[in-house]
Amino acid sequence: MILEAVLLTAALAADPAPAPTPPPSSLAPRTHSRKLLLSTLLSSLKDKEEDIRARAAEDIGKLDPPAVEAVDDLIKALKDKAPVVRHRAAEALDKIGTPKGKKAVYQFRKKMGREKFSW
Repeated sequence: MILEAVLLTAALAADPAPAPTPPPSSLAPRTHSRKLLLSTLLSSLKDKEEDIRARAAEDIGKLDPPAVEAVDDLIKALKDKAPVVRHRAAEALDKIGTPKGKKAVYQFRKKMGREKFSW
């Protein structure tokens, strides 16, 4: 399941040229694929392996258009026991850019004792 999400993320990110806008009838499959991908990534945020949770948070941050619907799950990930997961979730929230997510990242960084970080 995780491998499918990683491969699908890579395939979606690998398209170098913007595709022409498809007719409305052909938009449904792409929307369905994105929903499936996001659902898989959100499930992966709860995986027992920290590297899978971290990669899921990172991949959510790479989605275009931004995965606004993942903000609440990423905010929860800011409390993960693994530092790498917390930092990847903060990076994803920064990229998504919602006010709620930015506020959570600000509070997370303040709690960590630094304004900026890099991983």
